[in-house]
Amino acid sequence: VVQGDQIDTPFFTRDGSFNITSQGEVVTSDGFKVMGFLGENKTTLNNLIIPTTKQNVDLTTSIISNINVAPSGKITATYGLDDEVEIGNFVLASFINTPGLSPKGNNRFQNNAESGLPRFGIPMNGAFGKIEAGSLERANVDITSEMVTMLKTQQAFSGVSRLLQTEVDLTKRLIDGWLIK
Repeated sequence: VVQGDQIDTPFFTRDGSFNITSQGEVVTSDGFKVMGFLGENKTTLNNLIIPTTKQNVDLTTSIISNINVAPSGKITATYGLDDEVEIGNFVLASFINTPGLSPKGNNRFQNNAESGLPRFGIPMNGAFGKIEAGSLERANVDITSEMVTMLKTQQAFSGVSRLLQTEVDLTKRLIDGWLIK
């Protein structure tokens, strides 16, 4: 779920290539803010923000050293060497009719009457999928093998077409030869 033009009309994307701004905001590759649950609040969607520094009890400041995203979408940040803090959770959306979503360009979609309203949930909860940190979804088509298959099919079609033409020519010669006698 990414923030659209207005907070109540979000966009939806399958593009999981996220970045973090200098202010700690989690954004898509084209700058849209990623939304999720912050802290313990699992009901209100907010822009996900991962602070780059943390004020310690002894008034020292620790810098973020690691970010971890669990398959359940839980985001934890490590400050310094071992101070782990739960930041929030990525949120997934499901629809009654996913193909009915309106494409808005750059791998973004919006819901409409055909797709139905979004149902938000935490990954691995019920019918929601899981998050694969460090992985990006790719097409399930291998373009090289499909091109090779297409070339083979074209060559086979061309060969069969020549065989049929040869058969027609031979039949015509036989008929013409029979009619002349």
